[in-house]
Amino acid sequence: SLITGLAWPFFAVLAILANPVVGVLYGPTWMDCVPLVKWICLAFLIVSPFYLFNSVLLAIGQVKAAMWIEIGTLPLQFGLYIAGAMSGNHEIVAAANVAYALVKVAIIYAVLKKHLDFAHHQFIAGLWRSFVVMGACSAGCLLALLALPNSPVSYWIELAVGGGGAIAGWLGGGYLIRHPLHRELVA
Repeated sequence: SLITGLAWPFFAVLAILANPVVGVLYGPTWMDCVPLVKWICLAFLIVSPFYLFNSVLLAIGQVKAAMWIEIGTLPLQFGLYIAGAMSGNHEIVAAANVAYALVKVAIIYAVLKKHLDFAHHQFIAGLWRSFVVMGACSAGCLLALLALPNSPVSYWIELAVGGGGAIAGWLGGGYLIRHPLHRELVA
């Protein structure tokens, strides 16, 4: 819950604000990479509940399981990247990250479930609040962006307004549903 409470809103808002983020960081000549940023954000959003899977498996003595997940999924990742590269389309290569993330997460979930013996509803119970906070954060960002004039504004202004709305949505959503991060902030 703590990891996804930060990661999911971050990657969702980064996808929404990809245009001004790329504009601020790299300038207008890099705007072609905005669709790639969105695909990569989606891939990271998918894997974020499992960031610590290696640490968990190592902590319970399942070093081989952790190693085989990494080694076993590398050919898939490599194959997807090659297939995407052969298409000549950078966006397909970025989308391959999403396909790889989905398969790897399914494998990680099955291995963790086997070794930790948890129920599906326990896993979902740990994540639903983060999903709500991600939605509130994204909605705050989008609503703030709607307040901008229709004429073009600087990337900095778009980033500040959207980011401010996202922070307000994150704080408000976390407070309303009592996300575990809210308790951490209060403490």
